[in-house]
Formats: sequence, C-alpha cells, structure tokens
Amino acid sequence: APAGREPSSLGDYVIRRRLGRGGMGVVYDAWQVSMDRRVALKVLPAGVAADSKAYTRFLREARVAGSLNHPHVVPVYGFGVESNVPYFSMELVEGETLAQILRRPPPAAEAFQAHCLRMASAFAEVSDGLQHAHSKGVVHRDIKPSNLILDREGRLRILDFGLARLEGQEALTASGDF
Repeated sequence: APAGREPSSLGDYVIRRRLGRGGMGVVYDAWQVSMDRRVALKVLPAGVAADSKAYTRFLREARVAGSLNHPHVVPVYGFGVESNVPYFSMELVEGETLAQILRRPPPAAEAFQAHCLRMASAFAEVSDGLQHAHSKGVVHRDIKPSNLILDREGRLRILDFGLARLEGQEALTASGDF
C-alpha cells in the first residue's frame, strides 16, 4: 500500500481492519483465504523492515511463538514476506487484554471475591503457559497486562513474544532498547 495507507491484502490474507499497533508492528483482523478462517496478522511496516535488526527480531518472534503449543499461549500459524513487507499470522483471540480489564472499575463488593478467584485461576493457567515456554528454552521477557488477553472462554493467554529470548541465541535487544 502507498505510504500512510493500510494494505488491503498480503499473501493469502485479506485485511479487514486494524486491531492495534505496538512497538514491532501493526496487528490486523484478516481473512486467510486458503484456510477460510479469521486470523490476526502482525505486519512489520516497510520502513521498519528495512532495518535488518528489526527484521531479525520480527522473524525470531514468529519462530519462537510458533514453536510453542499450549492452550495459554496464542499460536502462530505462519510467516511470509510480500513486497519486502514481513508478516505472520496467529489465532485471532476475541476478548480483552488485562490492561483493558484493569482500567474498569472494580466489581461490587458482593462480586469482588468471585472476580478475584477467577483472576487467580487465570494467572495460575498463564503460569503453566510460561512454564511450557521455559521448558522449551523460551523466556518471554515482556509479561505485562497488555500482553495477556482474557478470551471469551475465560482463559488468560500470552501474547507478543517480540522480546522473547531462546536459550543459547544471540541477544538482539539490550536494556533500554525500544
């Protein structure tokens, strides 16, 4: 797409709408034509992709997250590059990030205990997801409310492995990197 305009498609994916923008790319709601399914498509903008270090980090994020298979880790489906624009697809999780949930007022006193128990259970499940990642040599390094999403079934799931480090891999980021 021309500079400043949203792409309408990339590879096998038809872009439907922008979901958000982070430090390493833009995430879209997209349709994967070959699989006839909705996905989240994370795209590294062309200007950023020109930086070989950013491209390498983006590819590493896709590979690291794609190597994990756990119900509390959002799975990556595939990676591609079209017209020098790298992208990867992942499950589109309907729900709210923990950051969005924390911005709401706390539940009324009578519902507060049940809410706390649900959240404690959700955090225990995320801990299992992190343990799975650690058992594969992956350290997330960026667990925060905006990288945890509560899906429609009440499962808290881990997103965004952009700063993850695989045991034995060369470091691509340093303290203070943005």
